[in-house]
Amino acid sequence: MDAKGDLVSARVISIRQPWAGLVLAGKKRIELRTWKQSLRGPVLLHAGKKPSKNQNAWALITPEIEPLTQLRGGIIGALKIVGIRHYPNTDAFIADQKYHGCGLSDWKPKGYYGYLLQDATQLPFESLPGQLFFFRVKWEREKLPWPVCW
Repeated sequence: MDAKGDLVSARVISIRQPWAGLVLAGKKRIELRTWKQSLRGPVLLHAGKKPSKNQNAWALITPEIEPLTQLRGGIIGALKIVGIRHYPNTDAFIADQKYHGCGLSDWKPKGYYGYLLQDATQLPFESLPGQLFFFRVKWEREKLPWPVCW
């Protein structure tokens, strides 16, 4: 490709809706996972094809956010992972509830790791199959926010 169509290997995180929409709307600033990852920096945001059945998540949706939750099965944005927080017990988990949106009924005995998210930016929807964990895709640099970060 020429310089304008420069491809980069971009990392991607897949998050089910409505969580992905809440991230874009700035209402969810911590993404919970049961596995630890040392990744920091920019990642593309993929909205999973199947929506979450978590009623705590859907209860957070407002009419303004609802259109974002309809974007499924593709890249919908980008964000930066700036840190990680460990939740070994329910006290720590509930203390950050306003940032991750999950309730006590979502708690898993082995605990969680919370990926701290910043600068969520919506991108034009682009259909793409998702994967578990973080994955990589080739992406045109000019389509990325913060091009020098990738």
